[in-house]
Amino acid sequence: MKIKRILFFCFSISCMYSSCVKSFAPEIDRYDELLVVDGWLTDTPGPYVIQLSISSQLKQLVRYIPYGGCELTITDDAGNTFPLVESKTGVYLTDSATCRGIAGRSYTLKIKTQNGDEVESMQEQLLAPIEIDRVYAEVEHKSDPALFHGRDGYQFYIDINSLPSSNSFFLWSMQSTYKFRADYEIYAYYSDGTRHKVINGDTLRVCYRNVDILDIFTLNANDLKQMDVRHFPLNFEDNYTKALSLRYSLNVKQFNINESCYNYWNTIKKLRDVQGDLFTQQPFQAKNNLINVTHPETPVLGYFTVAGLSEKRIFVNHPAIENRFDVCAITGDPPKHFDDFLLHHPDLWPYFLPDISFGDHFLDQECIDCRRKGVLEKPSFWVD
Repeated sequence: MKIKRILFFCFSISCMYSSCVKSFAPEIDRYDELLVVDGWLTDTPGPYVIQLSISSQLKQLVRYIPYGGCELTITDDAGNTFPLVESKTGVYLTDSATCRGIAGRSYTLKIKTQNGDEVESMQEQLLAPIEIDRVYAEVEHKSDPALFHGRDGYQFYIDINSLPSSNSFFLWSMQSTYKFRADYEIYAYYSDGTRHKVINGDTLRVCYRNVDILDIFTLNANDLKQMDVRHFPLNFEDNYTKALSLRYSLNVKQFNINESCYNYWNTIKKLRDVQGDLFTQQPFQAKNNLINVTHPETPVLGYFTVAGLSEKRIFVNHPAIENRFDVCAITGDPPKHFDDFLLHHPDLWPYFLPDISFGDHFLDQECIDCRRKGVLEKPSFWVD
């Protein structure tokens, strides 16, 4: 799993802001239609993915424009060249059979765009991965002025036994996977103009869902007083969704990065954490490792991240806390002409119905069909 793409503020709402808080009038047009690079190379098996897109104006906050038709290669300091193939518009892949990152080697990304511009990254050394000692969870309560009951849930932490030096820098990304249950069993379903009885009503009740953790977690070991990492907080999962309702798994990927890469991602983290008006923070303050060789005056956004990677997965069960997520409720009188309505809306077929004792009610189908929020197939890594 790669870290989910994070773009700058001017071209995506998930983007970040600058540490400078002086108000300014943004030159929106200047940062329109810039190349955005999201690339990762590690010492684990590929294929490695480079995604290219084009930035849009600040007013178009969530617009994503993939950029295809480019020529990409990765070269190393041993003289090897690895071409990438465009798998779909804007997504470029290495050949996993021939390209694998090696700790100690240095790598450069080269891009030739549709219009002939040549873009290059600085040469980045792939540092050896540092092993994770353990990832663990503790039940905690967090106050929240927006919620009367606050938030209860699992706070996840990470430990690293020993660091090679105090000059170590880390970036973590995470993906959660959880098992959950739809609120109702299926009693019958409507399809082909007919109502059908269901024998195994729990067939579509239990599913699994993957969710990328979008928060950014970084650490400069120079800030520590010891040569290990203890009780470093990662994400907090609360009780306002079904994530903790049955069983939950967190996969943590730890990237051993250099100082320049740390400065970039830590700036992105700070900008992302900033609250307030869009125009109180100047964008494009995160110094990256990409340059437009053909037109040096034209900025290139994003980062080509080269890092040693280690990972660890843990499982936790439902904690002893009160669930506060919404539960589907069937209320009121059954609507008239229920079957007639479904007969004339084949786009809704199959339409699942709960126990007949509730009467015929229109029900949000995710309340009865867990596939609307997840998948039935148990992940290969799952442990009950």
